[in-house]
Amino acid sequence: MGFAGFYYLFLEYVKVNKAKKQADQDHYQSQLSERELELQLENAKNAYLKAQINPHLLFNTLSFIYQDIYQSSPKSADTVMELADIMRYCIHCEFQEQTVALNEEIKQVHRLIRLHQSRYEDMVYINFEYGADVPESKLIPLVIVTIAENIFKHGIILDKVNPAILKLEIEAQHLRITSRNLPNRKSAVKSLNKGLENIAQRLKIIYGDQATLTYGLVGKYFEISIIAPVNYIKPESKQLIS
Repeated sequence: MGFAGFYYLFLEYVKVNKAKKQADQDHYQSQLSERELELQLENAKNAYLKAQINPHLLFNTLSFIYQDIYQSSPKSADTVMELADIMRYCIHCEFQEQTVALNEEIKQVHRLIRLHQSRYEDMVYINFEYGADVPESKLIPLVIVTIAENIFKHGIILDKVNPAILKLEIEAQHLRITSRNLPNRKSAVKSLNKGLENIAQRLKIIYGDQATLTYGLVGKYFEISIIAPVNYIKPESKQLIS
């Protein structure tokens, strides 16, 4: 074999060795990224726990308010209990790698709707739609509740001609969540973005690239679209290379 042959083999060796080193580096970086996501989850979990109000004090106070006003205003008392049930659900949903049956989320959305209907004398216009196969499917908690809460907080819900829409449907083992509403120009955009960024981060931690979240103005409406696998079990994390 001549010099040209040896030189060719040498270049191939360098090429393969470089590719191997790059692959090892990409693998290591991938593991680092996974570990960083786990640390972000722990930090968010700790911050969430620190921010919680003592639930016993909270629910005892709400129970006292309920009993105090029930005789004079049963409707207001029922509203207090609806609020207590929603808050109890939110507090008991641990911020971790755990999914819940969507019928639990659906119950809380219906409670939110009843709360706002009571507030506005049943003049709230929102269409909440979901298929028969949705309630028993599973997803990380508080995603749908947060989307619904954003509609009430940042959207216009008193326009009969342009009702808000929240829709859940299963397509090819994926849950599609879509919402559409007229935006309330007076609401704080910063707090809206913060809530959606929180959802995006949690979806990323659990589902990686298998979940997507998009949002923005489409014509005169503000729209959100989330696609995530249902009944998903996250693979166990691998240890870092020492």
